[in-house]
Amino acid sequence: MYFVVLLLIALALAIPTFGLSIVVFLVLKGWYDNKSATQILLMASHSAENGGAPYNLYHVNNGAIKLVYKYFGPREGGYSVKPHNDGRRMYDGVISIPGYPGTMQVVIFTNGPESSIDIKARFLE
Repeated sequence: MYFVVLLLIALALAIPTFGLSIVVFLVLKGWYDNKSATQILLMASHSAENGGAPYNLYHVNNGAIKLVYKYFGPREGGYSVKPHNDGRRMYDGVISIPGYPGTMQVVIFTNGPESSIDIKARFLE
């Protein structure tokens, strides 16, 4: 929801600012996605250390989830996305976090319009 509101504000200000507001929006979105991806990695490592206990994060967009799998997953086919009938999505993939032994399977469920996610992870043998 934040993404849509901020995008509309940036578009409304694009004409009087000669497009500068869109550039600022994209820079801030990239910063926020990186911050959210860091939080996802932290919660995934906590989940794997605690035997796959679920963790919840709020105000996370899909861009941050994709960043996690892009930078820490294998080059191709790092994750799969499975939509559910209730509007939720399940991201399932394997990542390797520097400083942790081996790889871990990370499953992320999006919770629809609330922009919250549930994270479960486990170490692979």
